[in-house]
Amino acid sequence: MVRTPGLSGVYAVATEPEYRRRGVSGAVLERVRRDALECGFPRLVLQALTDSYAERYYVKLGFLARYVSRVWRR
Repeated sequence: MVRTPGLSGVYAVATEPEYRRRGVSGAVLERVRRDALECGFPRLVLQALTDSYAERYYVKLGFLARYVSRVWRR
């Protein structure tokens, strides 16, 4: 987790195949959200590739897509 004043971020998350579709990710994200709030970080930012399973899953959990960031590499 990355934190800056008022903002927490969760990046590069993955779930082992045998634990997928069992509610593990949702439970972990809910715990992260509560911990961030309790520590004074009211906003939680998640990173996902556009049109990915992760993006659709985060939307299903109630997160909103607010911006798209381009990543450049050579």
